[in-house]
Amino acid sequence: MEEKHKQAFTKSTVSFRFREAALILCLSLAGYLLISLCSYQPIDPGWSTTGIDNLITNRGGIIGAWLSDILLYGFGISAYFSPIILAFGGWLLFSWKKRSNIEGKLYFWIIKIISLIIALSTLSGLSTLNLDADLLPFGSGGALGQAVGHGFEAIFGYAGTTLLLAILLTGATLFTGISWLTLADYLSEMALMLISYFFKSILVKIFKINTISKHIYEIYKKTFNEEENNIKKCRKTRLEPIIQTSSPNKIKEKIVPNTYIKNIK
Repeated sequence: MEEKHKQAFTKSTVSFRFREAALILCLSLAGYLLISLCSYQPIDPGWSTTGIDNLITNRGGIIGAWLSDILLYGFGISAYFSPIILAFGGWLLFSWKKRSNIEGKLYFWIIKIISLIIALSTLSGLSTLNLDADLLPFGSGGALGQAVGHGFEAIFGYAGTTLLLAILLTGATLFTGISWLTLADYLSEMALMLISYFFKSILVKIFKINTISKHIYEIYKKTFNEEENNIKKCRKTRLEPIIQTSSPNKIKEKIVPNTYIKNIK
């Protein structure tokens, strides 16, 4: 029993290490592919062009130039989703043991691959019919988009090409496992949260403004009452003009000596 337990533990550990390595490898390749696609230039040598004087401007080198040219030639704008698809595939490999037994069977991966092809085909077709990209090797939808988009348009007409959108959503659902109803519910919940937060912040600001204005009003009211009381306490003074009166002239009496009076007599 102990040996079986050790073997099972060793097997699970090795499996986990391989899955972890696969995830790291897929993420690294996805990053390299993203850099190569973003630095694509038509003058680089590749599948559809011979290049100019062997000049390579792609950040991924000659391999990146060829990979980006092949993907853009085949899928058009849809090729820019290939790094995301590669990273998601690595995550599927890493989380393999966490899934139910029914997903461990072979047809699980068959469904994933078929749904991926359907999603890429319909996305390329929609890009061909609705977008313009002159810098890409084979238009906005690539060679696959030309075949799918114009084929649907020839069979169902231009209005019938809206079926491509339904098929695209179906393929994306089967590949990613995303429920669009759950996603819509989640997005609506987030929108309601944002709206409620927005209105709540507005109400808080209005409340703060009202509080500040009331406080200022109380201060002014208190100051006005104090000034009014001070005015009432003051005595009423009557201002009258000051009339200056002239003082009467005082007659100075001179004392005459008696001897002088006798001589006069």
